[in-house]
Amino acid sequence: MESRDQTRLIADVRYLGDAEGLTARHPDADIARRLNASIRSLRAFITTKGLPYFLTSTTATTLAGTQVTGETYSEVPFPADAVQIHGVDVASGTATGDWRPLAPISWAQRRNAGGIYPALYGSPCEFAVRAIPQGNGTTGTTAGAIALFPAASAGQYKIWYLPDFVDMDAATDVFLGLPDWHDWVVWDVVLALAARDDDQHETAGLAMAKKAELERRIVETAQRVVSAGPLRPRRARGRGLYRSR
Repeated sequence: MESRDQTRLIADVRYLGDAEGLTARHPDADIARRLNASIRSLRAFITTKGLPYFLTSTTATTLAGTQVTGETYSEVPFPADAVQIHGVDVASGTATGDWRPLAPISWAQRRNAGGIYPALYGSPCEFAVRAIPQGNGTTGTTAGAIALFPAASAGQYKIWYLPDFVDMDAATDVFLGLPDWHDWVVWDVVLALAARDDDQHETAGLAMAKKAELERRIVETAQRVVSAGPLRPRRARGRGLYRSR
């Protein structure tokens, strides 16, 4: 795992973007802000490729009292720091040994079960995001909500999600990454600076090409974080024995 602090990343952006002398045009504070935004984009890109490295989950919470009044579904809070929802698990009892994932559906499909699920399962089988957190003027944020179908009055749930990235604030703050992650972030910022500078040196085209190549390599290397696979038994030729490979 490679580590680069904010100072190093800013220097990389200036070097590759040919902006080493443009401190008035592109102050360190502006580059740092763009670096944080690019790291967020990288985390979202990696996660949408099916890699769970940044995911976290809420603590197990009871489903009692979650049914919406006058409705056949339950509703639980959208995690306040979530950027993407990647799954909801439920357990029928208080034990954690019977967790099972819910199937994601769209809000338009909320009535498609036709009342079958409560009879067959007696607990939620599907989920849909009903609302995401939204700004509410100067009064704060309106919480989001996730609907679970059908409603449940017992059991537990937990939500798997991509949390928001905590900004690097200090020069010594670090960003950890696998091979090519840092270069992707740097080139993404170079692309943003080139767009602001009207790309007089065709830097944007180079940055886009570099990012595309890095994206391919990132997906390939990220999927090989664990190089040791499971042992799979196979029958030895001509024998009734099994051996691993």
